Amino acid sequence: MRTSMEPFLSYLTVFRSRLGLVNLVLDVTPLGHQPDQALRRRVRQVLEQRADLELSDPNNDVVFHYLVDKKIVGKSIRSSGRYRGLALARSDRGEWSAEAASEGAVDRISVFQTDLWLAHPGVPSTIGVPTPDNVEEVIDFTFQLRILDRSKNSWTSTGHLISGLRRLAAAQLADPSNPFVLGTESAALFRALLEKDGLFLRELLRFLSGRETVRRNDVAHALPAIATRAVDAASGLRFSRQSISAGRRLAAKLSEADAAGNATAPGVREHRSSPRLEWLTDLGYLSKEGLAKNSFEYRVTTHLAQLVTSLDAAVAAGGDWCFVAALTAWRTNGYWEPLRHATVLVDERTALGQAYATLRRPIGPAPLRDVGFITGILCPSLRATEIIERVIALTKEIPGASLSGGRMTRSPENIYMTDESLKALGVT
Repeated sequence: MRTSMEPFLSYLTVFRSRLGLVNLVLDVTPLGHQPDQALRRRVRQVLEQRADLELSDPNNDVVFHYLVDKKIVGKSIRSSGRYRGLALARSDRGEWSAEAASEGAVDRISVFQTDLWLAHPGVPSTIGVPTPDNVEEVIDFTFQLRILDRSKNSWTSTGHLISGLRRLAAAQLADPSNPFVLGTESAALFRALLEKDGLFLRELLRFLSGRETVRRNDVAHALPAIATRAVDAASGLRFSRQSISAGRRLAAKLSEADAAGNATAPGVREHRSSPRLEWLTDLGYLSKEGLAKNSFEYRVTTHLAQLVTSLDAAVAAGGDWCFVAALTAWRTNGYWEPLRHATVLVDERTALGQAYATLRRPIGPAPLRDVGFITGILCPSLRATEIIERVIALTKEIPGASLSGGRMTRSPENIYMTDESLKALGVT
């Protein structure tokens, strides 16, 4: 158990619903330090990007349907919103027409890149579209999950892990340039969620288990009880007294809030429910198959009950349960089966070499925990609870490879390999 963990995330809004936001920010963030202003400018530039789409091009139909279904545009010219001054409609013959307030009828429209991304068929939900107006929400979400370091605006080891895993199997993605079409990095994103919100997610999953469908309002109503059970579970683990107290205060405030929230509540219950339900949709434990992608109604998949069981087992076993639970989920979630086919390497030595190469930095070692995590993804025959020990044993056998402790302990926390080491592992 990592003592820096909290019982659950205390602040969430619907604008933090898409896990792909992490990929979006990592794509414009360097490994090293950058000023606050530079980070915000880079993210805003992405959110402001547009592309012109021809109305007559049938390849654009999915985007136009998305805009209309989300009610971002309609038959009447809008006087506000991101697409103000624009109208879009489809005739009975299936032909699209558009009108701009300043030009009249037009044969093409300018669409935000984020809407192009969210309209992709591979994106399971369209809730929480990022816009230039919520740049701060997007960036702060990466701080919450410790993807970026708040003091330097640079990648943390988790950010480096997510970026490396996405690159590892990017060729297998339908659109690698789309940050909302998730790949192998899903496993690391899930681990990051467990580290910051795992006990809450476990109780939410328990609430969802056994249901066929669920609506956001159902979860919002049950949120106080879910939060209370999460804090009770944290009391039996190695959480700080301050964390437990903060969790209990938040659970109490949720209990005081009515369905619409009030002045003393930490926010609207729905805003605490929506992101978590959407994360589970991104990860394949909930689905909107046959439902509107912009709705707050979900189908519970067959994989969800299995996740509850594996989370309970990991928590009960203690130790680094987030590592074990995330890796177990990766290996058993049927939603990720196509991605698993693209990443499996049977030989543990080759898997270790590939894992280190994925995280290799220009200078210095890589975190042992993260190298072990990728090794476990690439070599499913290794037991999740024994991977770190096996990586340590293999490293000691490899010429030029070494292990080192962290700032607070002499126990191995970092791993370093030379070119000779990687060659010995079959990686060039």
